[in-house]
Parts: sequence; C-alpha cells; structure tokens
Amino acid sequence: MKSHPAKIVRADETDADAITTILSTGFQNDPVCRWLFPDDDARERLHPEFFGPIVQMALEDGALNDEKLYPRLDLSDVLTEWDAVQ
Repeated sequence: MKSHPAKIVRADETDADAITTILSTGFQNDPVCRWLFPDDDARERLHPEFFGPIVQMALEDGALNDEKLYPRLDLSDVLTEWDAVQ
C-alpha cells in the first residue's frame, strides 16, 4: 500500500468552524464523551458548544498550554498537539 503524505498547515481563525465540526463528529462515540453526554441526540447537539471554546482557546496562540491545531488542507482531518498540564 502506497502512502500519501498529508498536507497540513497551522490552523487559524478561518478554520475554527471546520475544526469544531471535525472534533465534534470524531468524538461522538468516545467513551468519555458518551459519559459526559449519555444521550446520543444531546451529544450531537452539544458537542459543537463543548468543543468550540476549546478550539478558540487553542487558536488564540495556544492560550491553554501551547496547544496547536493542524488541519489537512482539505479540512478532512485535524492533528491536535496538546502539551501535558503540569
């Protein structure tokens, strides 16, 4: 199988909605998210409100703890880089 290198860039404010959607969708079946939001419909509705502020803080120069977001150029995926909180 031949791999194709992903073209990724550092995210900026214009990527916020797309990244929020990617994270909201990607974590729908995550065990912790299912525990936080047990109802499937509520989780789908509330995830953007949950992830939106996290994305905004990360885009504001890594306001939480030097976080970085790297979406693919086609916005199909996002790489997150979170430093451990000490």
